[in-house]
Amino acid sequence: MDVEGGYFAPVANKRDTLMAKLQTLKPGGTKLFVFHIGLDTPEMSAMEDLNPTGPKDMSKHRQAELKALVSPEFQQLLHDPRYRLVNYRMLNDEKGLGAMKRPAAD
Repeated sequence: MDVEGGYFAPVANKRDTLMAKLQTLKPGGTKLFVFHIGLDTPEMSAMEDLNPTGPKDMSKHRQAELKALVSPEFQQLLHDPRYRLVNYRMLNDEKGLGAMKRPAAD
């Protein structure tokens, strides 16, 4: 249940990258996209991504993700019958908490 995200895609190509990733998903199973959206404000631009490989200008990447997600082109693609959007509540109702397993202890 993992899909390589588009966070590291160049800001100018964010929408196209996310759309391409969505269009190339293999059918079946549940895919998880995680987004960290935000606005490129002075407060957000003062923050730094603490991950060693995190992109510079984090606030610009977060705003570009938001802009990509609300773009008419991406929204239209999401309504394609090949896709079914779900949320955590729906996953819980379908699979139940009993299906979740604690990771093995090291």
